[in-house]
Amino acid sequence: MRIHRKLLAVLGTALLTFAARAEIYVAASGDGSDGTTWATAYTNLQAAVDVATNGATILVKSGAYAAETEVAILNRAGLTIRGGYAGTAPEPGDTTNEPTILTRGASPARILSAYASTVTIERITVQNGYLNAPYSQGGGLLFTNNCDVTLRQCVVTNNLILAEWGNQGGGLYINGGWLNVFDCVFVNDSVRKLSWDTYSYGGAIFAQGTAVTI
Repeated sequence: MRIHRKLLAVLGTALLTFAARAEIYVAASGDGSDGTTWATAYTNLQAAVDVATNGATILVKSGAYAAETEVAILNRAGLTIRGGYAGTAPEPGDTTNEPTILTRGASPARILSAYASTVTIERITVQNGYLNAPYSQGGGLLFTNNCDVTLRQCVVTNNLILAEWGNQGGGLYINGGWLNVFDCVFVNDSVRKLSWDTYSYGGAIFAQGTAVTI
């Protein structure tokens, strides 16, 4: 019995470790049921983030994903979001030159935020974030409370903050923590103020108290 209990304990630990590092699939063509394959993929990134445990990898099929509210990542360690997949079996299948695009719907919204998390984002286009309230931060991406962020082969484009004053980081805002940017493009991101008497900073990136590697 002692041997059996030890074996069960080892198997239980292995299963927990596997679950913590599971691959979760997102595709507009999925049925949204459980995210374990391209066929059963979640149809939006937030649904995958909500079920992701520490160490999980979210794989996103190419195509555009529009949301009315930002994708919010809270207290995740070792989360990877990787785009550019063709959505072919066996999983994860081939990658493609067609981009994976995270964008907004009709309402003003940033695209993605993370709080107290370690996150890697790869082969993702972040575009068309738009905020219009004073003291807005991170039109495209927002990272707060000492996030450890790596961006790799990403495009951050056409993100805009347009407001009266105190705006920071049209493309990306980070406060504290670490930011590592590799093979990425920031283009046409901007912070625009409505009056010359006010201040705004960082059209592409605003980093405060952050160790930055670009």
